[in-house]
Amino acid sequence: MDILSDKIVTTRKSHRCNACRRVFEAGTKMRIQVNNSDGLIIWRECPTCQELLSKYHSHFKDDFDNVYYEGCVNEALERGQTPEQLLCALANVL
Repeated sequence: MDILSDKIVTTRKSHRCNACRRVFEAGTKMRIQVNNSDGLIIWRECPTCQELLSKYHSHFKDDFDNVYYEGCVNEALERGQTPEQLLCALANVL
């Protein structure tokens, strides 16, 4: 996989965070990464998931040290928990 672009942008329309699957309105700062892996792949992260995936990468990675799939943060959440609550819980545990 080749990373073609990786930057923080202010969105011009609503987008779904690939990690937690929540929809964020226009004007949200999101990390946008464009990858080439047998075609273009655009990965979007909200600020909370960006922090979760950078600080606690090992909780969300596969055997190749990559985030394993879309919804990775969503899959790690306990029932009714938000990504913000998961971030606080991991900070208190580690």
